[in-house]
Amino acid sequence: MKNKGVLAAIIIVATLLVIFGMFKLWNVGIEYRNNASMNDVPLERGDAEESDEEKETEEKENNKEETEAEVKEDTASSEEVTELEKALANISESELTTGLDKGSTEYQVITVMHKMTHQKIIAEKKWGNIPMHEKTIEEVASIVENSDFDRKSDLLTILEYWKANDFSHAKADHNYFWKIQNGTVGKATGLLPVEEEIEFIENNF
Repeated sequence: MKNKGVLAAIIIVATLLVIFGMFKLWNVGIEYRNNASMNDVPLERGDAEESDEEKETEEKENNKEETEAEVKEDTASSEEVTELEKALANISESELTTGLDKGSTEYQVITVMHKMTHQKIIAEKKWGNIPMHEKTIEEVASIVENSDFDRKSDLLTILEYWKANDFSHAKADHNYFWKIQNGTVGKATGLLPVEEEIEFIENNF
């Protein structure tokens, strides 16, 4: 009877110890999760915030580099235009003539305009050069305006671009004249860069 009482007491104590141990483990788990929520989450957010700041800084630096590159490119273009203007200004008056007059034929006018485009285009061969200059453009325009040429409308359209200092269509203009004159060699393949146009002017006029 006495032994049964001792055994029962041992079982009760063991059960209490197990329950106490489980309780301690449960508290440790709660404490661990609390620490993780207090320490880990802010760190992760901090890392994210730092990452966003780094991205913003990088974007600003990239934008700054792009802006500087654009400014440099615009400055270079401006300098090139100034050099081109100087080259055109240095052409002698004797060169600034087309040889046309009021009695010139449409074919003669087209020949002159064809030669004028050589200053602006890239081609394997070029025969004849007349300056693409404000004075020569005005001279040709005056003759075409007072003509009854079959291609008067086309020629005036081209001349309007030239008078506006727009030579972005010079390749097409050249090939238009070249085709009318049955060209086989020397078709324009592109526009001359400004520095090459300046060199062309200095070498030919």
